[in-house]
Amino acid sequence: MAYGYVVPDKAVSAVVILGGRSEFSEKYFETARDMLARGHAVFTMDWYGQGRSERLPGFYERDWNMPFDGHVTDLVNFISEIITPRLPPSAPLFMLAHSMGGHIGLRTIMDHPNLFSSAGFSAPMLGLKAVAFLPLWLSVRIAKLFPASSYIPGGGDWHKQEREQADIFSSDHDRNAVHNAWVISNPDLRLGGATFGWVAHALMSCQYLFASARAESITLPCFFASAGSEALVDNDAIERMARRIPSARYINIPGAHHEILMETDEIRQTFLNGFDTILTHQHHRINDGKI
Repeated sequence: MAYGYVVPDKAVSAVVILGGRSEFSEKYFETARDMLARGHAVFTMDWYGQGRSERLPGFYERDWNMPFDGHVTDLVNFISEIITPRLPPSAPLFMLAHSMGGHIGLRTIMDHPNLFSSAGFSAPMLGLKAVAFLPLWLSVRIAKLFPASSYIPGGGDWHKQEREQADIFSSDHDRNAVHNAWVISNPDLRLGGATFGWVAHALMSCQYLFASARAESITLPCFFASAGSEALVDNDAIERMARRIPSARYINIPGAHHEILMETDEIRQTFLNGFDTILTHQHHRINDGKI
């Protein structure tokens, strides 16, 4: 597993940044600096199958056979083996998770409720917009009809035009270019489009999240933010999940595209303000989903 961290001498808390599908630690340098400026230590890791972490043999750009419970295990081990030994005893851990990272982070909170003190979720992948009109069980069944290692329609190996042509990740031109800039400078970071195997595992894990009654038992402060101009994940699923967690606050950010932390200054600051609020435990009951 590839990972990175910065621990200032006087840090008494840490933010764990969990990126989304196809992302990598280097991409979050600006967010890491935001957290360091607030006095937190910062840790981040690359999920198995992407970034600089180990990949599936023979399928370097395809993440088709990765059950999400394995990602949860990797995160728990990362905390116990890398993070905990580098912090003062009882230092609180704050989760800052995006998209697939938010999904894995939420599963981790449900399965291991004592690891984090609070959690912020940026456009968490709790459902896929393309199949949101179907029941989850039917979406899983359809995905399993196709070879797991095959790309879904429109997908393929990494190419820079995907982000240059598609207005789905960020409305900020410079930050939208960050992902490609890193991949071009280091081709080892490339990852292709979603496969049917990834879709099946993602949707089965969504079934797990929504079937469990453990959401209602989560007591740590949670902040959920969805993007007003979302094209990838299911915003309704995000709001439904947030409403099941008694300690959660939910907002929808108008004009934001999927990668909220790679958006304009104003949109990023809206999210960071909400995240800062839960770090001080000044969280509120869920609002009406508007700013």
